[in-house]
Amino acid sequence: MFRRLRVLIPLILVAAVGCSASPGSSSAPEGPTPVPGGSQPFAGELAGISFKNGPMEAADFQCPPDVPVHEIAPAETDTPLVFEPAFLEPEFQVERTSGVAVCGDRPISFAITAVRNGEDRPATLTISRYASFVASSQGEPPDAFQEVTVGGRTAVLIRQTHHASAAPDGEHLVWRLVIPEDFGMTVIQAEGLNREELLDVAARLAEEEVTSAAEQLERLRARNRELETLVAELDAKVKELEFRNRYLAERLSPEDRVVDLINPNYPPAVGGEPGWEYHQTLTADLDGDGVDERVSVTTNAFWMPDEKEFGWDDGHPWHVYVEEPDGTRTYLFSNWVQLGRLDVILDREGPGLFIVYWRAGGLVIYRATYQGPDQFRTVLSFEIPLSDFATWADITMFFD
Repeated sequence: MFRRLRVLIPLILVAAVGCSASPGSSSAPEGPTPVPGGSQPFAGELAGISFKNGPMEAADFQCPPDVPVHEIAPAETDTPLVFEPAFLEPEFQVERTSGVAVCGDRPISFAITAVRNGEDRPATLTISRYASFVASSQGEPPDAFQEVTVGGRTAVLIRQTHHASAAPDGEHLVWRLVIPEDFGMTVIQAEGLNREELLDVAARLAEEEVTSAAEQLERLRARNRELETLVAELDAKVKELEFRNRYLAERLSPEDRVVDLINPNYPPAVGGEPGWEYHQTLTADLDGDGVDERVSVTTNAFWMPDEKEFGWDDGHPWHVYVEEPDGTRTYLFSNWVQLGRLDVILDREGPGLFIVYWRAGGLVIYRATYQGPDQFRTVLSFEIPLSDFATWADITMFFD
């Protein structure tokens, strides 16, 4: 992997904001600081980048030798190493885009190669980005290195003498530009471009980076506004629920919720006996003793055998009781129900029963906990006042 990176990686260029150079001049860019000459390859630090005499290695990326390096598609990761090459068009056409090299789960390099054809002077441009602050001097001597100003940053311009190429007028056409970045460095390697053309490419890349950053910032701001709206809506819901909880807590303190639903004026009755034909049952182990009990709901509505239905008065006495296998009964509800009815529902979240009291004034739900014969506790769980409810849209369909 790194052998291939050594070929693709020119030198390191990190995001720039603009490039300063003297137009139309082959002299050093504005503010250059020449490095003392010599014939030995340069090794040392310039512009925060450590140049070494030798190829880049895994250690330069802080990638442990036992951690595999692999490639993923650029779209599969969100990293500042990846950039859009559209700013090169139409002068250059992208010839190749590399994958993103990843050490473990950390992106470490990305590169594109573009070409310029149909001109008096064809050119090849490779822009690479590395998550490293170590670069190879590629055998170039110190006097090939110059510090230049790129978008307000100090960068390194390298005249590649080992790959000598010159225009008919003697202009040098092989360069590398290394710009330090927060993530490491960006390297632009150019063949067929003079110094001014290379710096112009760097300026366009910097402008594209600024534009992309501004667009991303605006997207983040828009998303932040969406999240702020969502948070405000959720906060309003939370406040509403807190208000409702406080309201219920005030109405239903633990002491106030315990109720007695047994009225001694209505003696116990047994479902299924004459006059108490309205009889509904459910079976469950209510007290956790491993033996099922039977719950009964009964009232003295009039059974009409011919019509196979019950006849109702404005009110009836109702009873809810739990019956043990030996016939022992414990009454949970014995009272008059005016213009209403009772339903019983098993509470599957815990041992207990819900007694649902439908009445003219609304809906009341009680919860009864049964612990054995004559051992039970009933509390008021919820109460809904009388309100409007859905009715048939076309009541005439029930008539001839």
